[in-house]
Amino acid sequence: MLNNSELATFFRQLGMLVHSGISTLEGIEIIRDDLTDLKAQKLLTDIHGSLALQQEFSEVLNETGEFPKYAVDMIRIGNYSGKLDEVLAALAIYYEREEQISSNIRSAITYPAIMIFMLMIVIGVLVARVLPVFQDVYQQLGADLTGPARGLMHLSGVLQSILPQIIIVLLLIIIALFFVLRKKSTLFSKSFVKGKLSQSIAVGRFASGMYLTLSSGLDTDESLKMTGSLTDHPVIQTKIQTCQTNLDAGKSFAEAISIADIFNHTQNRMIHIGLRSGALDQVMENIAKQCNDETDGKIQHLLSILEPTLVAILALIVGIILLSVMLPLMGIMANIGL
Repeated sequence: MLNNSELATFFRQLGMLVHSGISTLEGIEIIRDDLTDLKAQKLLTDIHGSLALQQEFSEVLNETGEFPKYAVDMIRIGNYSGKLDEVLAALAIYYEREEQISSNIRSAITYPAIMIFMLMIVIGVLVARVLPVFQDVYQQLGADLTGPARGLMHLSGVLQSILPQIIIVLLLIIIALFFVLRKKSTLFSKSFVKGKLSQSIAVGRFASGMYLTLSSGLDTDESLKMTGSLTDHPVIQTKIQTCQTNLDAGKSFAEAISIADIFNHTQNRMIHIGLRSGALDQVMENIAKQCNDETDGKIQHLLSILEPTLVAILALIVGIILLSVMLPLMGIMANIGL
């Protein structure tokens, strides 16, 4: 499928054209003519050809296999409600946010991964190249190492014997890391399945989906059913199902959402007020922004903790390695001086 950035760009451009009074068929043609990527041109050519045969827009997108089911369903709703331009603009915002989340999580993973990799390289160089120099010095002085220093010297010999294999493993790690960091945001979210960060992301997606569906003219029950498939977070999925069960039992949306405990107390009060004032979609938009800001804050907090921690660990390990061989050497030199 198209990635989040490509989806956001496509929906943003087409939404502006449709809002200007241009038909979907003409809009696709205009976008296609501006493209230089052959694969993208072929995709839009296929879409344009199907639209020219009077096929429904959402069905055409679905047949390509390049668009998420959620986007296809929302465009179908936009066609039926006469708000296609608004739906396209909202989808652009939604996928822009998804790309931002993905980028933030990549940043949270990339820096520690690079630091850990550098830590491995520094320790490897110290053990495999620097320690043998000290070993030669000790042999010339006719002294034997004991304790940690002796263990490090033994490790140095082992590492030198398997150095080619170590290099291959490190290269494979780099390739695997590069592959993982190119995946979509869902993969990164699954890395934090039981963490608060993942739950905050899932709640933000749910609120964004509710805003999008409600602003497109759907009622709360239909919006909940459609938006429930947006998150694969097990905790939030269970809460959404609880909310749906309470709605089916005859409770109001405000009561059902409060019982399900998807949002905090303040956000639940906002939903109560939004229902009474007829501005529930705007309330959901505000809640989505709050959740997104909370997610950004948690990611930045995570980075602020990881950066100095990894630097301190690197300095500590290097210091321990050097002291384990330097202190015995200093003792030997002191005895020689005596």
